Amino acid sequence: MKIDMKRSLCILAIATAAAVAVVGCGKKSGEAASMEKAGAAVDAAAEKTADAAKRAAEATKDAASKAADEAGEAAKRTAEATKDAASKAAEKASEAAKRTAEATKDATANTQK
Repeated sequence: MKIDMKRSLCILAIATAAAVAVVGCGKKSGEAASMEKAGAAVDAAAEKTADAAKRAAEATKDAASKAADEAGEAAKRTAEATKDAASKAAEKASEAAKRTAEATKDATANTQK
Protein backbone atom coordinates (compact mmCIF):
# COMPACT_ATOMS: atom_id res chain seq x y z
CA MET A 1 0.00 0.00 0.00
CA LYS A 2 2.86 2.37 0.70
CA ILE A 3 4.19 1.82 -2.80
CA ASP A 4 0.82 2.55 -4.39
CA MET A 5 0.49 5.80 -2.45
CA LYS A 6 4.04 6.91 -3.36
CA ARG A 7 3.42 5.99 -6.98
CA SER A 8 0.14 7.93 -6.98
CA LEU A 9 1.80 11.00 -5.45
CA CYS A 10 4.61 10.84 -8.03
CA ILE A 11 2.16 10.54 -10.89
CA LEU A 12 0.09 13.41 -9.47
CA ALA A 13 3.21 15.60 -9.09
CA ILE A 14 4.34 14.85 -12.66
CA ALA A 15 0.85 15.56 -14.02
CA THR A 16 0.67 18.86 -12.09
CA ALA A 17 4.10 19.93 -13.34
CA ALA A 18 3.15 19.06 -16.91
CA ALA A 19 -0.12 20.99 -16.64
CA VAL A 20 1.65 24.06 -15.24
CA ALA A 21 4.26 23.87 -17.98
CA VAL A 22 1.64 23.59 -20.72
CA VAL A 23 -0.55 26.37 -19.38
CA GLY A 24 2.29 28.71 -18.36
CA CYS A 25 4.34 28.35 -21.53
CA GLY A 26 1.46 28.38 -23.94
CA LYS A 27 1.57 32.07 -24.83
CA LYS A 28 0.77 33.24 -28.31
CA SER A 29 3.23 35.44 -30.17
CA GLY A 30 0.63 38.04 -31.17
CA GLU A 31 -0.64 38.34 -27.62
CA ALA A 32 2.86 38.89 -26.22
CA ALA A 33 3.70 41.47 -28.86
CA SER A 34 0.54 43.47 -28.19
CA MET A 35 1.14 43.40 -24.43
CA GLU A 36 4.72 44.56 -24.95
CA LYS A 37 3.49 47.35 -27.23
CA ALA A 38 0.93 48.40 -24.63
CA GLY A 39 3.60 48.43 -21.92
CA ALA A 40 5.92 50.49 -24.11
CA ALA A 41 3.08 52.93 -24.83
CA VAL A 42 2.38 53.30 -21.10
CA ASP A 43 6.10 53.90 -20.44
CA ALA A 44 6.29 56.52 -23.20
CA ALA A 45 3.16 58.27 -21.93
CA ALA A 46 4.55 58.35 -18.39
CA GLU A 47 7.82 59.83 -19.64
CA LYS A 48 6.01 62.47 -21.69
CA THR A 49 3.85 63.36 -18.68
CA ALA A 50 6.93 63.73 -16.47
CA ASP A 51 8.62 65.94 -19.08
CA ALA A 52 5.50 68.09 -19.42
CA ALA A 53 5.30 68.47 -15.64
CA LYS A 54 8.95 69.56 -15.51
CA ARG A 55 8.41 72.11 -18.30
CA ALA A 56 5.28 73.43 -16.57
CA ALA A 57 7.15 73.78 -13.28
CA GLU A 58 9.97 75.68 -14.97
CA ALA A 59 7.52 77.95 -16.79
CA THR A 60 5.69 78.65 -13.54
CA LYS A 61 8.98 79.43 -11.77
CA ASP A 62 10.02 81.78 -14.59
CA ALA A 63 6.65 83.53 -14.61
CA ALA A 64 6.70 83.95 -10.82
CA SER A 65 10.23 85.35 -10.95
CA LYS A 66 9.28 87.79 -13.72
CA ALA A 67 6.16 88.88 -11.82
CA ALA A 68 8.23 89.45 -8.67
CA ASP A 69 10.75 91.52 -10.62
CA GLU A 70 7.98 93.60 -12.19
CA ALA A 71 6.33 94.08 -8.80
CA GLY A 72 9.64 95.32 -7.40
CA GLU A 73 10.03 97.78 -10.26
CA ALA A 74 6.45 98.99 -9.78
CA ALA A 75 7.11 99.48 -6.08
CA LYS A 76 10.21 101.56 -6.89
CA ARG A 77 8.24 103.71 -9.34
CA THR A 78 5.48 104.18 -6.77
CA ALA A 79 8.00 105.17 -4.11
CA GLU A 80 9.59 107.71 -6.45
CA ALA A 81 6.20 109.14 -7.38
CA THR A 82 5.21 109.37 -3.72
CA LYS A 83 8.49 111.05 -2.86
CA ASP A 84 8.03 113.58 -5.67
CA ALA A 85 4.43 114.29 -4.66
CA ALA A 86 5.41 114.74 -1.01
CA SER A 87 8.21 117.09 -2.00
CA LYS A 88 5.87 119.21 -4.13
CA ALA A 89 3.27 119.27 -1.35
CA ALA A 90 5.92 120.37 1.15
CA GLU A 91 7.06 123.16 -1.21
CA LYS A 92 3.49 124.40 -1.67
CA ALA A 93 2.86 124.27 2.08
CA SER A 94 6.05 126.24 2.70
CA GLU A 95 5.03 128.86 0.11
CA ALA A 96 1.58 129.11 1.64
CA ALA A 97 3.08 129.53 5.11
CA LYS A 98 5.33 132.33 3.81
CA ARG A 99 2.36 134.10 2.19
CA THR A 100 0.36 133.72 5.40
CA ALA A 101 3.24 135.10 7.45
CA GLU A 102 3.58 138.09 5.11
CA ALA A 103 -0.17 138.69 5.11
CA THR A 104 -0.19 138.56 8.90
CA LYS A 105 2.76 140.97 9.02
CA ASP A 106 0.99 143.36 6.64
CA ALA A 107 -2.24 143.14 8.59
CA THR A 108 -0.42 143.85 11.83
CA ALA A 109 1.35 146.83 10.28
CA ASN A 110 -1.94 148.24 8.95
CA THR A 111 -3.67 147.93 12.32
CA GLN A 112 -0.85 149.78 14.06
CA LYS A 113 -1.15 152.82 11.76
